[in-house]
Amino acid sequence: MPFGDKFRAVLRAHGLTQLRAAELLEMDQSTVSYYCNLDRPPRPHTLQYIAERLDISEAELRGEKAPSVAKKPVAAKTATFPPPDQSVCRALHQLKRRWKKKAHDRDTIRHLIAALFPDDYERVLTWLERP
Repeated sequence: MPFGDKFRAVLRAHGLTQLRAAELLEMDQSTVSYYCNLDRPPRPHTLQYIAERLDISEAELRGEKAPSVAKKPVAAKTATFPPPDQSVCRALHQLKRRWKKKAHDRDTIRHLIAALFPDDYERVLTWLERP
């Protein structure tokens, strides 16, 4: 059985769409679609990354072990943060105001966000863009 068929079966068994899997894997949906159509498994480090992000074994991903049934959908792996204090919230809202009012500062702000929030870079940028 081609790898892509096994990969699609794993996604189905875990209640994941290609779009949701792409979010968990931090890649484009088109890349997930590519993996769903492969004849052979991807490189070992890629296979390991996919298994870790989806919280499954590599054996299950390769189709050597049947997908666990009735498993809850995989939750996104996110860091847990302590509740922010007022000063942090104020600083982030000031940053958002600056983002909105001073478009010429956005490159600088992007670099700061990448340094301060490397794991949540895209999420913070999305938050800054919201009205």
